[in-house]
Amino acid sequence: MPNNTPTHRSASRFSVKIARFLFSTSLLKQSAPLSTHTHYAKAESSTDIQEIARNFIHSLEPEHRQILANELSEIEKLSKATTTAMPILYSQLAVGKKKLFVYFHRASLVFIETGLPYIGFGFVDNFVMLVAGETIETFFGVAFCLSTMAAAGLGNAVSDVMGIGLADRIERTCGRFLGLFGISSPKLAAEQWRQRSVQTTQLLSKAICIFVGCLLGMCPLLFRDTSVKKTKSNDED
Repeated sequence: MPNNTPTHRSASRFSVKIARFLFSTSLLKQSAPLSTHTHYAKAESSTDIQEIARNFIHSLEPEHRQILANELSEIEKLSKATTTAMPILYSQLAVGKKKLFVYFHRASLVFIETGLPYIGFGFVDNFVMLVAGETIETFFGVAFCLSTMAAAGLGNAVSDVMGIGLADRIERTCGRFLGLFGISSPKLAAEQWRQRSVQTTQLLSKAICIFVGCLLGMCPLLFRDTSVKKTKSNDED
């Protein structure tokens, strides 16, 4: 306990001096003369404050001056860091916008290049399945007692076999099609292709484009004769 007494007394003296300094500055603000010339009033007020601050510093003990100097230097460092960080924020914003544009540009290229062949796959799969299934039902349905579902299943088998044979040709055709419009393949490194965002983009592209291709491949249904006359003629036969 006796060892801490000088420290407490020093801290209390330091607090009293700070209180006197704050009290002096408040009195200066209250007793500042009113002047119509703002520049004159500010110059006079700043001079008075400097004098009070000088007297306050001279009244401090050496250790207290050192503490005050350290704190002032820390504040100056923080203020400089804040002022120099302001222009960096604008540059970072510009760089962020550029990176965002590059990201969406590459994502669109990945989406188009990955998904376009799947439109062809879906179209060929549904188109051949419908045409082959209806042909099998028409020519072999009665002879082999095939139901509509059986004919559709055989048509799907035919479309799968044709899809295996046409897969490479569809991909090359899509590549030429993209080349006609000046769309090049995305230049990504091997690590970038393994990123989750790129893989998610590819998955969505495959799912959406093969669905669109299957819808387009249902076009034979538009030309199918489902009129009542054909149904009656088949019943009469």
